[in-house]
Amino acid sequence: MKLQLTTLSLSLIALVAADTATIHVYSDSNCQNLIESANLGNTEVCHTVTGGQTYHSAKTLNVGQGLFGRNINLQLISSQCGGTGDVKFEDVPLTNNANCHVFTGKAFGLKQL
Repeated sequence: MKLQLTTLSLSLIALVAADTATIHVYSDSNCQNLIESANLGNTEVCHTVTGGQTYHSAKTLNVGQGLFGRNINLQLISSQCGGTGDVKFEDVPLTNNANCHVFTGKAFGLKQL
């Protein structure tokens, strides 16, 4: 019985890990000089960069298979979360391939289209 619970627990951990993506944001437009790294799994949750810093490029890494085929993108946001006025958005497809997206922003999140 204990072996079955352990196997089930490991399966659940693998399933949870399959539904996350790592997002890196950078201070320059070449995906160099990392400002912040965040591991996201929930859609429609905005993440403001620590200290309100501005990033100029972003990339996705370690995208779990559970996020593919669900029409989920990385959304880059020009203002902090909850910002008003002239807020710009850019939706970027999730990928594990080499990528670097030039965008000036202060927040990001996963968005289901």
